[in-house]
Order: sequence, then structure tokens, then C-alpha cells
Amino acid sequence: MGSGRKSALRNRVMMHAAARLGYDDARLSCLKALGSSVDDQLSLAAIKYAEHDYVDAINVYRLVMDDDRCPPA
Repeated sequence: MGSGRKSALRNRVMMHAAARLGYDDARLSCLKALGSSVDDQLSLAAIKYAEHDYVDAINVYRLVMDDDRCPPA
């Protein structure tokens, strides 16, 4: 992977590192770059949970579960 290329995985890792280290600007930038993939949504839920925002975390988990149960036709 090239050093300048941004990937979804790199974004998620950077988001978690920024959240852990208290870099709010970097965390927000990474949050804005999240997509709608299951991996991105689970990372979002994990961040919400780590921030003690349990209701939002549960809502994200529920959305992921609902999407997983009903595949598009």
C-alpha cells in the first residue's frame, strides 16, 4: 500500500488512534470520511461506546444487524 493512498482500513485505524490519544480534529476528520460499509459502521459504534455514548452505539449496532438480516433484492 502506498504511503499517500488512503484506504478505509487506514482511516479506521487513524480514527481509533486519534480518539485514544485525544486528537479531536483528526478524529472528526476520520469520522467524516467513514462510509456505509459494515466495517466502518462497526468502527463508528466502537468509538461511540468508548466515548460512553451507549445509546448511539446500540443504535448503530441495530442498524448493522437489520441491514445484515435483510439483504437487498
